[in-house]
Amino acid sequence: MFLSSSFVRGSLLGGLLAVPTVAQAAWSQTPTPLAPPARMNHGAAYDFARGRLVVFGGNVLGGASNDTWELAGATWAQRSPAQAPSARIGHWMAYDVGRARVVLFGGSTTGGDSGAVNDTWEWDGVNWTQRLPAQSPSARWAHAMTADWVNNRVVLFGGRDMASVHQSDTWAWDGTNWTLLTTNGPTPRCCFDIVQDVLRARIVLFGGWNQTNSGDTWEFDGLAWQQRMPAVSPVPRWGHRMSYDIVRNQLILYGGVVGAPETWQWDGTTWTLIDTGFDQRPLRSRCALRLSRRSRCSCSAGPTR
Repeated sequence: MFLSSSFVRGSLLGGLLAVPTVAQAAWSQTPTPLAPPARMNHGAAYDFARGRLVVFGGNVLGGASNDTWELAGATWAQRSPAQAPSARIGHWMAYDVGRARVVLFGGSTTGGDSGAVNDTWEWDGVNWTQRLPAQSPSARWAHAMTADWVNNRVVLFGGRDMASVHQSDTWAWDGTNWTLLTTNGPTPRCCFDIVQDVLRARIVLFGGWNQTNSGDTWEFDGLAWQQRMPAVSPVPRWGHRMSYDIVRNQLILYGGVVGAPETWQWDGTTWTLIDTGFDQRPLRSRCALRLSRRSRCSCSAGPTR
């Protein structure tokens, strides 16, 4: 079952992997003298205004944490904000392009469905500030969010609530309030990922879990979801991560709970397997894969199998 430590085979490893967005894409490990403690089910988002990858919380040594770390280039630094969200796992973070803030929503403070919360926080590079919108999505964890560069907002989909019910609603955060956009689209699920294809102005969703692994591809144009039917797709999986390659204008998918540490790319029409990962690199799930200003996709931490 989702996020259960008994499901994870192998050990927790830290570290950072980066795939250069050039003609020959390949993963390479970036040495980091200092790094956050190994973790999984944490949140991460790239702060484009400040050029930092922001990491918060997650499962650290079997318990939820509420530490804040930033990565600039190859240097990690722990931050000490005056206030911060409570310790949690399974939350999600995304960059708010219109307000230059990193937004955090939800998660579980207990590591289970009963601990699901629905609080909204923003990180400005110095401190966390809790926002108190008039309307919010229901308490949930294992949902996903992405920056919506076209509409200057953050979009949220799905997740799993306090009653162990999977969700299929789509919400938008405008910096002041959450707005329900639609309840139609992909089937209810958790443990998936979404990211915006900036060139095509579409938010892409792949995979997830609800009693079984999913392997479907959906796109959201800002108003409605449409299922895509590519001839070739990654095998059904959950716990994978995706990011957008702004140089090659393609979406990158990595890992998940599946047989091999594969890397796939989506060009708006076709999924293409670009790396099978049959080397010394471990398969990771529930890691954090995010794009930086250097046009590199960074994968931090997560359990190995």
